[in-house]
Order: sequence, then C-alpha cells, then structure tokens
Amino acid sequence: MRRSYWLLLALALVLAPLPLACGRRESSLERELQGIARERLAQPTSGPPRSFEMGFGAIPPALTDASYLDTFRSIGRDADLVLIQRTPPWSEFVPSGKISAATRTNTDGEVRIIHALDLNLLYAIDPTDAADRGRLAQLPFELQGRTFADPAIREAFIAYAQYVAENYHPRYLALGVEVNLGSERNPDDYQSWLSCYREAYAAVKRVSPSTLVFPTFQWEGLQGLLPGQTRGPIRWELVDAYRPEIDAIAISTFPSLAFHGAAEIPADYYAPLARYQGDLPIIFAAVGYATGVAPQGSPSEGEQAQQRVLELILDSADTLAARAVVWFTYQDPTYTRTPPFDVFQTIGLWRADGAPKPAWNGWRAAFRRPYRPDIGPQTPTATPVASSTPTAAASASPSTTPTPAATPTPTPPR
Repeated sequence: MRRSYWLLLALALVLAPLPLACGRRESSLERELQGIARERLAQPTSGPPRSFEMGFGAIPPALTDASYLDTFRSIGRDADLVLIQRTPPWSEFVPSGKISAATRTNTDGEVRIIHALDLNLLYAIDPTDAADRGRLAQLPFELQGRTFADPAIREAFIAYAQYVAENYHPRYLALGVEVNLGSERNPDDYQSWLSCYREAYAAVKRVSPSTLVFPTFQWEGLQGLLPGQTRGPIRWELVDAYRPEIDAIAISTFPSLAFHGAAEIPADYYAPLARYQGDLPIIFAAVGYATGVAPQGSPSEGEQAQQRVLELILDSADTLAARAVVWFTYQDPTYTRTPPFDVFQTIGLWRADGAPKPAWNGWRAAFRRPYRPDIGPQTPTATPVASSTPTAAASASPSTTPTPAATPTPTPPR
C-alpha cells in the first residue's frame, strides 16, 4: 500500500503535461522574484547572530505548477535556503540513455528561479523508496529488481550526481537520503551502495569542488526509535563508513514518528551530535513535527507541540553551530492523506487553509537574526522540553521521509 501510493502519485505527475517552454531573456517573473529577494535582504535584523542558514523543502501544498511556484515565492520571503529532494530519472542516465528535453528545461527553470530569489540550494538525490529504504525507487520496467551492484544503476546514479553538480552548483548536495535505514532494509546491497557513493562523491568534486557533499542519516532511526526498531546505542559506525568522503553530518529528524508528544522528547535529544561531529559541520537537512490531533489531545495541542519542537531544534542548532536548518515543508500538503504518509499532512508551519501556525512566529524571529556563518556555538534560549526517557510512538507511521517522485516544476521564466 505504501509503495503503490507513491508510485501512483509519481505516475500522475510524470504523465501530466506541463507548459515548460522557456527563453533566455530576463522575464517579468524573474524581476518579480528579484523584488522578493530585495525585500527579504532589506529587512532589519534583530537578536543574537545565528550560524545556520534557514530553509524549507520545495514541497507545494497542491500538485500544480502554480502551487510549486508560489512555494518558491514563500520560501524566498522567509528563508536563505531551499531543499529540492528528487529521485534520479534512471532511464535518462543509464549508459544508453538520453537526457530528456523536459529534464533540461526543468533544470533551467529551477536554476533561474533560485538565482532570482538569491537562495542557496540543498539538492538531495534520493534513490530509494521512502516506504522501504532497501529498495530503489521509480525504476523503469527494464531496470526493475536491480540494485547498486548493477553497473547500469551505478553509472546512472553517478552520472545524475554529476549532472546536478554541473547544472545546479548547489551549496549542499546529499547523495542518498536516510541511508542508515537502507543498511537495515537491504544489508546485502549496502556495500555496493557505499562504493557507488564514493565514486559519485569524487565525480561531484571534479566539477563542483566547493559543494559540500554528504549522505543524510535518519536521526530517530540511528537511535532505534522508529516503530519496529529496538532502541540501542547510536549507530555511529554507519556514519563512520562514509569517512573521509563526507563533508558534513546531515540528519533528517521527525520526532512525531517516534514520540507520543513533545513532552517526551529529551532536552538533550540532539546533544550527541556535538560529542561526535569532530571538525564536520552539522546540517539539519529535513526536520518537522506533525500537528495533527495529539494523543489524548486536540489539534491546537499538536500545534503547541510543534512550536516546542521547533524551539528545541533551533536551540540545538545554536549549540552545535550548525550550518543549516531545513523545515521539510512550508505549508501543509493536501495530497498526503493516505496512511501511513498522512502524518506528513500537518507537518508544515502554515495550515492548508493559508493560516500560520503558532510555530511560525518562532521561525520568523529566528530568521530575523543576523546570519554569520563564522561564529561558534551560541547559548540557546531556554526551551521547556522534558528530559524523560523516550517512548517509540506505536503507530503505522512511515519509516522515512516521503519523496514525491516528480514534484511539479513551475513554468520557467520566459
């Protein structure tokens, strides 16, 4: 059920005709977006400096071009950074494949929009199924059942990583998403994945040496807190396996997948990162907390819990002198209603009806702080989060972050 839902979503998006013709002249859209960037950069700052960029995932509230473009507008007003998370178009990058006109046009459109908004980019290449990180996602018929041990799969992944580096020149590039879960789901293929990662890392560095390259790790999963896992010591050996070809320790973290409420989350929940990071920066690559009906509570209590979790993450980012914090989606999506991904239906900082949630004020206040990437760890403001022993939430929650396979791309500037 989990897999079929996302494949049907992907199919609907791939088959939908999109008006993607573009030209090279500066457009009225680009001028509009440049105006949004100027307004953002002209706003006065207040409060102590922050070391971390703040961003959102480019996840639209509706599956339309217009909604996707509006999401970029919103991000451009209240963020430094945008996350694009995407599965490789495998058939285009295998040795016998050809990059489609649609892929090239979409790339051009996104690059120009991101540039006009003066945003930095975290591009996450997500090759695995969000419902089963041990299985490759969206493989075409002729590649079904193959793994990273297959030369065509390896070459396609490496070629796509190089394409992204050459064309997007992202500040941050994640090669693999929540890779620790893949080691559990398909340990036989994991060594093949690791060697493929190292080759892709080298290929990226050849064309974009300044890009920070890393995989992302699922923080709850590293601790054995997800449903179906057994809690144990943090599995740092899964992170060590990527050294020295890793430029940052990047995590996704969705505490609502592991805890019944914010009161259960220990105040030092992210502190182990400081004891382990060494000279590597910390990146909160995808974070969020669902505000649906809280256990034995109401939606308003869920929104208050989200506010507390955001405070905890921002305080932890200060303490860790993190490089970036990315909230997974700006506004609640309307198309994630099918279990188990319905938990992500209320993960945004804005409701689906366009109203801000209480946590939005905390985001805005943090974003107005001056950005100074060279500062060290900061003393956070007090965050009232419990120090109790965590209890894994017993639910049919997805084990990982969903990746819509082909998020609509807005019409590029004309």
